[in-house]
Amino acid sequence: MIVNENSEPRASLYFLGAKALEAFTLLRANIADPIVLYMKTKETLGVEVSFTRFQYALDWLFLIGAIDLASNGNIKKCF
Repeated sequence: MIVNENSEPRASLYFLGAKALEAFTLLRANIADPIVLYMKTKETLGVEVSFTRFQYALDWLFLIGAIDLASNGNIKKCF
């Protein structure tokens, strides 16, 4: 679920997606390895987030055209 009123707002896919995009900026890159991006996103969150939940956030970003998959398996920011 993208938004759940019964959970921590920082656990929403919107928020996690925003933090993943912020991680690109902190890494000073437009393409990043998924694990490196996950670790940087966790670092900026300050709370534990599962890799599965992070993948859901990446799915959301892919659906809205914010990221794409590079040919080598890395994640590419599209803007």
